[in-house]
Amino acid sequence: MAVVPARVFRYDLVLRQGMDEYFPVRVEDPFGTMADLDGWTATLALYRAPATLASLHDEPPVSAPGATVTLGTFDGGDPATGGFGLYNVLPAFPSATTSALSPWGNGIYNIDISDSFGHVQYRIEGTIVLVEGTRHE
Repeated sequence: MAVVPARVFRYDLVLRQGMDEYFPVRVEDPFGTMADLDGWTATLALYRAPATLASLHDEPPVSAPGATVTLGTFDGGDPATGGFGLYNVLPAFPSATTSALSPWGNGIYNIDISDSFGHVQYRIEGTIVLVEGTRHE
């Protein structure tokens, strides 16, 4: 049996305070096809901008209650007509979540996607910026 190595994808995100934000992502397997993530789980962690890479481990993640990562197979419409095609990961930050966050400048995030055995097989990571805006209570 072949072991599929963990794969890392980088996407930088911008959140606007008080807005619903969704970021469709297509994760592909090592063969270049969209990965089947049915039955898998995802965890999301946000961190404020670290002064150094080592300080990342000194700070707890930013709390973002209500933020979700949904896995599955989704049709985002035909790219030829303005859609973004098929995707399988949907990080979502509802307005209640973005309103509750305090701006932190440039931070980082990661989404770990684990198989049904609990092994992390994919990671989506990048910078995340929270742009200050209208807060909705």
